[in-house]
Parts: sequence; structure tokens; C-alpha cells
Amino acid sequence: DFKRLTLVAGNSMKGRWTRVVVNVRWSQGADGFIAVWVNEKKKFDYTGPTTNDNEPIYFKYGVYRSWKSRCDGECPSLAAYYKEVKRGNSREAVE
Repeated sequence: DFKRLTLVAGNSMKGRWTRVVVNVRWSQGADGFIAVWVNEKKKFDYTGPTTNDNEPIYFKYGVYRSWKSRCDGECPSLAAYYKEVKRGNSREAVE
């Protein structure tokens, strides 16, 4: 099932760095997990299947501007900076 979860309020990130660490074991079985930390605080913890045969596995990040049609005229500018984006086999590997 799809679940939308807010890990941190958007306005609390404005003008400051926000550290996000995602640790995932992709699995069709009970040994799968997803754990997410935001600024060193664990915000999400799930154990169980994390994928199936029909879904490709990918990770993406960025600024997503949905509902631009709701802007009156031109939408406000938005910038995001990314630093030290890493991939590893453990949380320790990306710290």
C-alpha cells in the first residue's frame, strides 16, 4: 500500500541545511526494512516487504513542483542545494 508521510515541515528547512539519511534493504520478504533519519532523529521505521517483482527499484531526490497550475501568474523561485549524496551498504558507510 502507498503511504504519504511528512518527515519534516518544508518551512523548517528554509535557509538551513537538513540532513536526511535513508537506510533500506530491498526485499520481497519479511527481512526488508526502511529507516529514515532527519537531522539525526529517526522519523520512520518499517520492517517487511519493500519491493515486488513488478516494481523497479530506484532512488531519486530533487525539487518537485506539482500543482504549478495553482500559482496565480508565475510561481515563486525555488532553489535546493545538495551536498555529499552517497550510497553505501550500511548507515556507517555513508556517515
